[in-house]
Amino acid sequence: MQLAHLPDVVVGCEVSAHFPGHDVDVHLGVLDITPEQHTEIDRRRHDVAVLLPYLREQEIFTVINHVASQVNGRLTAALIASLLPWVDAFEVRNGSRLRAQNRTAEALAGATGKLWIGGSDSHTGRGIGKTCTIVDDAYTREAFMAGRRASRGRVEGRHGWYFTMASDLVRFAGRFYEEKALRVADQPLDWRPARRPARGHVRTADGHAYAGRGGRPLHGRGALQPVAPPRPGRASCDCPHCRRGPGRGRVKPSPTPSTGEPLTSARARTSR
Repeated sequence: MQLAHLPDVVVGCEVSAHFPGHDVDVHLGVLDITPEQHTEIDRRRHDVAVLLPYLREQEIFTVINHVASQVNGRLTAALIASLLPWVDAFEVRNGSRLRAQNRTAEALAGATGKLWIGGSDSHTGRGIGKTCTIVDDAYTREAFMAGRRASRGRVEGRHGWYFTMASDLVRFAGRFYEEKALRVADQPLDWRPARRPARGHVRTADGHAYAGRGGRPLHGRGALQPVAPPRPGRASCDCPHCRRGPGRGRVKPSPTPSTGEPLTSARARTSR
């Protein structure tokens, strides 16, 4: 957002939106957004059925990115069809994906009458701007977006190859360890990594763990379920998974710190 005040900068991001009930995410490009819209998008992205109506209500230009890639699971024909009424374009040329994958996106865009978008999808400085969308005579954010919505413009640049993403991963990992080394050199007494919560939990600023997968709400339960903090002598937190022991057929309820009500009385399978 530091460049958002410049007249020729289009602020956008790639959103990982989840399909509830499916082990798959879809990457959506959202263009010309404000900081407030970004916050709301991040809050809604755990359910595409909640996110997409908001994007339409706010008239945010929405793109299905690298639709043929299986980086976050396989998008079936039914899932793609459910997205079509809500999106404006397909990313038909991705600078980090194979030419065959880009051809699939181009075919879908042509068959459904959606607009075309191109982008480098570079996770390092290697390929930034080498695949792009061009709208002639557009020198401001408003002119670019108006031209794109009016189907003016074109995509240019190279396709990806097998080693393109591999190169990005190596560069990304190298940069990660370089930053770690610089941090140790700058703050040698602060080298220990932060303690992670138990698997399946998210530790928040209030010191409690929340049950869920990757911070997503548990399906059918609405908000994340609070879990009691760890007790002395236990290796992890006091959730049902950690309290479960071999030979125990029932999970013993434990009061939550705030209400004192039992957390759960669910039945658990005994390990054999």
